[in-house]
Amino acid sequence: MMVLSVFMPVIFVLRGVLSFILIVLNTLACFVPVMLLAVCKFFLPFPAVRAVLNVILDQIATFWIAVNNLNQRLLGRSDIRVFGGNPSHEMNGT
Repeated sequence: MMVLSVFMPVIFVLRGVLSFILIVLNTLACFVPVMLLAVCKFFLPFPAVRAVLNVILDQIATFWIAVNNLNQRLLGRSDIRVFGGNPSHEMNGT
């Protein structure tokens, strides 16, 4: 049991590094096509072309979000805790 507790911080770091790498790769893979297609959409005034580009851009964005969600589900497991109240009440003394 002692061996497991020694390696747990290493496992957390490796999961974090892997998650970060996957997010960076996913961002690079999706950002470049989105920007190229957005520029094409900007310069092409034809409604039919813009409608097709809208669908493609939407599909890329949906894929981008889905991969990031999968990454967080598999590797994230974040434990977020928020403490405190409304800062404006604390400053005013109310």
